[in-house]
Amino acid sequence: MAGRILSLLLLLWLAPLPTPAQERCASANDYLVAARQLFRPGASKTDLETALNYLRYSTRNCMNLADAWYYRYLCERRLGDQRAANNSLSKAREFGSEAFARGDDPFTLSTASAAPVTVNTGSPAPAPASSTRVREKWALVIGIGKFRDSRINLQFTSKDARDFFSYLTDQNYGRFKASNVHLLVDDQATTVHIKSELEWLRMNAKQDDLVVIYVSTHGSPIEADPEGISYVITYDTEVAEDRLYATSLPMIDIVYAVQNRIKAQRAAVFLDTCYSGAAMKGAKGLGIERGVSNKTLDHFRGGTGRVVISASQANEQSWESDKLKNGYFTHFLIQGLKQKNGMVPIEQVFDYVKEEVSKSVRQELKKAQTPAMKKSDNSMDVYIGVDTTARQ
Repeated sequence: MAGRILSLLLLLWLAPLPTPAQERCASANDYLVAARQLFRPGASKTDLETALNYLRYSTRNCMNLADAWYYRYLCERRLGDQRAANNSLSKAREFGSEAFARGDDPFTLSTASAAPVTVNTGSPAPAPASSTRVREKWALVIGIGKFRDSRINLQFTSKDARDFFSYLTDQNYGRFKASNVHLLVDDQATTVHIKSELEWLRMNAKQDDLVVIYVSTHGSPIEADPEGISYVITYDTEVAEDRLYATSLPMIDIVYAVQNRIKAQRAAVFLDTCYSGAAMKGAKGLGIERGVSNKTLDHFRGGTGRVVISASQANEQSWESDKLKNGYFTHFLIQGLKQKNGMVPIEQVFDYVKEEVSKSVRQELKKAQTPAMKKSDNSMDVYIGVDTTARQ
């Protein structure tokens, strides 16, 4: 660990700074994301110190990166350096930090611990042993196949999202009200619009609700820590190296929305963002062979009733199928969710998806793709197809 910190310090203070201001700020934003990935309830002093070094690099290279100053403030305050924290807070206000305006607090979860419970099921599905009512259900579905930069277009991701939307709003299976499911496809799925829709979920979802987020697009690693995907490539992402990090959606934004802002006691996230090797037929991505990192997935272990399922392991690609006209992950996810009239606990859905995706990709493409799941240590039963109109 000491070697990690020493290496980082050498990077921060000895490496020559890039000259163009735009390039410096893009790099600074990337290190801001790296810092945010280290913030969580119970973060160790070592992680906080590492995050603070990332943030110092950010503010040194892009003075007006307002959110970097805000997270510096949070970090310095937590480390007991109140004088530095006051200065950072002043800078965050001066430069107009959006995170400060929202009152972001990555160290506090939006859901309290609770004993495991199950949900109302509705006819004709068999009921779990006991029930706690789900009042309402909300979903955000994102699929991007056509990008502003057409060089990175994908084949079936938009269809994946539309098919998942159709499943959710099918009253025989998903049982979501169509008005409660927002679908963003292609040019609708800009970085700003996605952030706005995450805020829509926060504003509407109450404690007794269920929230679902589905994302199908390219992913990209973080330059500062390239062990797995840290960015969602949106419709308007500029894929040039000096603009990628500044114009993509950090995966940590989705994590924070679910873990620190949305109060619903049940939330399921499906990430098909591990598409790599854009030049290779069938694969999705930007020249990397990485899935969502374990570091990112581990954030979902906090709180209550949280579960995230990603399309592949951190060192694998996610593949599309000409035969299925879908990504393998989305095709089998929908099939798994439809079992037992939509009333399948999410753990059983995952077992089915993992087996079918792994087998099909291995047989048809001679490749490895193994979906991964993380869930809250304080579990609650999550049934995506739960009927909110059913009596307890």
